[in-house]
Amino acid sequence: MKQLFFYATLLLIWSSSAMAQYTGNALKLTTDRPIVGQAMGVTYDPSQTKLREATSLEAVVYWLRTNNEPLAQAYTFTKKATKFEAQITAPTDAVAFCIIPQTEEKKDLNNGQTYAFLLYGTDAKPLSGSYASLSYAYANYYYDMGLDDRDIDLAKSLIEKEFGLYPPNKRKFFKEYASTLSPRKEEDKKQLLSDADLLAQNSDLNEEELGTLQQVYQRFQQKEKAEAVQKVKESKFGKKEDMVATYSNFVRTKSSIADKKKEYAKVWNNFPSEPKPIDWQYMTYIHNTYLRMLADSNQWDDFKKTVAEARPKLKSQSMQVYNSSAWNLAKKDQNLEQAAELSIQATQWAKEQINQPRHASDPSSSTDAKIRKGRENQYSTFADTYGYILLKQGKAAEAVPFLKDAAITYGHYKNAEMNERYIQALEKVNPAAIKEVAENAIKKGKSTEAIHTALKQAYLKEKGNENGFEGYIAELNRIASESTRAELREKMILKPAPAFSLVNLEGKPVTLADLKGKTVVVDFWATWCGPCIMSFPGMQKAVDKFKNDPNVAFVFIDTWQTETDKRKNAADFIEKKKYTFNVLLDEKDEVVASYKVSGIPTKFVIDKTGNIRFKSIGFGGNTDALVDELSTMIALANENNQP
Repeated sequence: MKQLFFYATLLLIWSSSAMAQYTGNALKLTTDRPIVGQAMGVTYDPSQTKLREATSLEAVVYWLRTNNEPLAQAYTFTKKATKFEAQITAPTDAVAFCIIPQTEEKKDLNNGQTYAFLLYGTDAKPLSGSYASLSYAYANYYYDMGLDDRDIDLAKSLIEKEFGLYPPNKRKFFKEYASTLSPRKEEDKKQLLSDADLLAQNSDLNEEELGTLQQVYQRFQQKEKAEAVQKVKESKFGKKEDMVATYSNFVRTKSSIADKKKEYAKVWNNFPSEPKPIDWQYMTYIHNTYLRMLADSNQWDDFKKTVAEARPKLKSQSMQVYNSSAWNLAKKDQNLEQAAELSIQATQWAKEQINQPRHASDPSSSTDAKIRKGRENQYSTFADTYGYILLKQGKAAEAVPFLKDAAITYGHYKNAEMNERYIQALEKVNPAAIKEVAENAIKKGKSTEAIHTALKQAYLKEKGNENGFEGYIAELNRIASESTRAELREKMILKPAPAFSLVNLEGKPVTLADLKGKTVVVDFWATWCGPCIMSFPGMQKAVDKFKNDPNVAFVFIDTWQTETDKRKNAADFIEKKKYTFNVLLDEKDEVVASYKVSGIPTKFVIDKTGNIRFKSIGFGGNTDALVDELSTMIALANENNQP
């Protein structure tokens, strides 16, 4: 779910300037105003898209609904001359929809916008809830639809259009509206609290509306108002367990493991037989937290007993904790027997799930194919854990089939560490197979130093000497580089980078305009952000690699800090770690908002003309991979700006 999300049909309604900036001409409907229950034709011309070479095509349609998560349905297109065609019919509860054409390898996200449409009534007016559902899908289901990030500003503008068409819907969709406003923006805070106060004046608010009001007041530190709403809610609907508060208390309260057992039993015994989705969510958090507490305390009998007594809906989460607990034991070389017992149960369960039909708990926002892929990935992860434990136990022959499943059969060589563990097992059981596996791992760009060493040894054994090895490995690396470049090229975007003017730690002003003509890497970070800090050794390597290149610049924007002296806070951190970063201070959190960042670290690569070409969120954990990826992004951004 990520990145700019614009709606093609809205171009008919929005201003002419929007029409000039965004286009979605590759995909068209046979009607300007699609209606629920009426079949409509879809025509897709891939000639100017990433799918221009497609010989077959399908599309996933996300039917957006006001009282439920999106319903994802896959449609197969028929090729007619140079275009593809399909027939689709909106389900009765849909109010809008998004279409994403795709092949097995690629998706057309319309430059991160998707192809999205309102549904209409017989009066030619967009259905009530259509804009609101687009807003909510954009802000909350972007990941499900394969987008890069949320765009709160767009979500806000969409839901305001809803209220413009249907004023009474401001109450109906107040929760969705509240999620588009930020407590970091003073104008948002003022507006939302004003709207909340107006809503609170209604005497007929239902339980959900009161709950939303309470959450808004809590979110904006309005303690007295939140408590007043809580009293009204209890007087009208009785006192009920607040699972959000229960989870917070369970995690934060320091108690002995014996007391935690009592707390968990109390929560579980009071948990309703038919809970709301939000209650299930927080019960899951409590359940997982409790299991990890038991694992950390080596309370394995209680650990397994808790899993056995849990409701079926918690089975998947329980197996994930089984796997992570087994992995942690193996990493520490502790109690490998217990680790193997937990791991094999999780692994066997995960493999059984692959061919199972959809479960009632499977999200409707996922297609059958996506659900199966997720199950395969889960089994791959669990099988890798079990194979790793078997290796630790000296059972390489038993480990091989599990590690092969993890690395190749279901992993498709996509994880370097899994590839390495499979090769480690082959070294003890079947050395003759190492060469092919190592070659494929390197060509996929998913190798490690240990894999290179294993391949060199296999080469020496086969050839008897090192003659030709340098050329051989160079060719494999060339293939890997081309593969990585091809993958990243598919992720390239083209959006104007928001201008900024900030002061660095030396007190000097730095603007994006000053850097025009350079390829600029912008890294949003904070001193409290664990993944940001973990990525910094790699970022320092990248800075060092390009320090003598006058055409490349790095800026590290410190944001989302709450310290009184933000400059000192950042300066102390950078000085202590000896980083040579050009740190800029986003003291009002305005620049991070203009770049529509929803989580950090987030990095942007901006080309010489001031356009964003790449956006990367998070840190994968591999320092060298980070440097290689950034280097390739910079090269691709430069390639697209040659005179």
